[in-house]
Amino acid sequence: MHLHILDKKDLFYGLLSFALATGIRAIPEFLSPKYPVGYDIVMYAYQAPRLLCDVKVVPELLKGAPLLYLLIRMLLMVSELNPLFLFKIISPIMYGFLLLSFYTFLRRTLGWRESRSLLCTIICALQVPALRLSWDLLRNELGLTMFFLYMAVVTGYR
Repeated sequence: MHLHILDKKDLFYGLLSFALATGIRAIPEFLSPKYPVGYDIVMYAYQAPRLLCDVKVVPELLKGAPLLYLLIRMLLMVSELNPLFLFKIISPIMYGFLLLSFYTFLRRTLGWRESRSLLCTIICALQVPALRLSWDLLRNELGLTMFFLYMAVVTGYR
């Protein structure tokens, strides 16, 4: 298996896609500083701190999709922030990682040039369905991020 080492240009475009996506997603968070953006954020903010308190056995934990809750729970324990405020910070960063993984997918799996992959990533970042996904469905967003990275590693030919 051949591992491709990123060159400086590819790294620059990847970081640029992350920064642009994070900035685009941060706009609604800045426009409503007191209120959560999206419907499911309130549910996530309620469930994440209570995850380990409500579960009695490990198989019960594995019935759902607890990865997002576990990550948020760890961040809450480390930072001791208000859960709603933490989601205001985490949501744009997760959107940035989603589109960075999409850029990586385009580069490695499809073998497109850096500029073409960045253009497609920006177009994807501005699509209403992608933004809607990032406003509410953070578990799906995390799953798509892992899917794009998995596909880039498994099917990447460079």
